[in-house]
Amino acid sequence: MNTIAERIKFAMKAKNKKQVDIVKDTGISKGAFSSYLSGQYNPKADKMELIADSLDVDLRWLYGQNVPMEHTNQNNNALQYIFCNESILFSFFVFFFPL
Repeated sequence: MNTIAERIKFAMKAKNKKQVDIVKDTGISKGAFSSYLSGQYNPKADKMELIADSLDVDLRWLYGQNVPMEHTNQNNNALQYIFCNESILFSFFVFFFPL
């Protein structure tokens, strides 16, 4: 999973979001978002931020960096996805912190 389009699709599935949800959240036109999903075009930086926010994923992950998909926070349980060489390795780290 190396392309931005693949990562957007994966995050949409993981977050149970449809194209219409992202378009509504971000204000990106349906046509433009479709071109991102097809891989025809990559979103510019401002659109990437909007998409990452809508999907609640780490922007660096969306760009293809090897970081957890989810934003990690010490006070929340964290579900981390690690991607290596087109294969998906699911690594679930659940941290319980006392209040």
